[in-house]
Amino acid sequence: MTIKKRLFLSNILMIVIPACLGVLAVAAALLDLGGWALVLAACAVFVRYYHAAKNQFGGTTGDLAGWFLQKAEFWMLAALAASQWGGIL
Repeated sequence: MTIKKRLFLSNILMIVIPACLGVLAVAAALLDLGGWALVLAACAVFVRYYHAAKNQFGGTTGDLAGWFLQKAEFWMLAALAASQWGGIL
């Protein structure tokens, strides 16, 4: 494994995994309130973030981490609103 790949993976571990764990903790608390939709939204954004960071930028940066955070928050809010509108809540 090259140094670039190791550095990229360590950045992913240091930035994204704690964020996803926080999302999972909040979603577990909201599970009766449609929290599963929030988890799915955050996971979908993470997959997009991972591929964009790897393929288009060659790794993660602070700007990309901020992009991930904003997109995750937006899509989780949209998932919560859709859960409320759909009558799941």
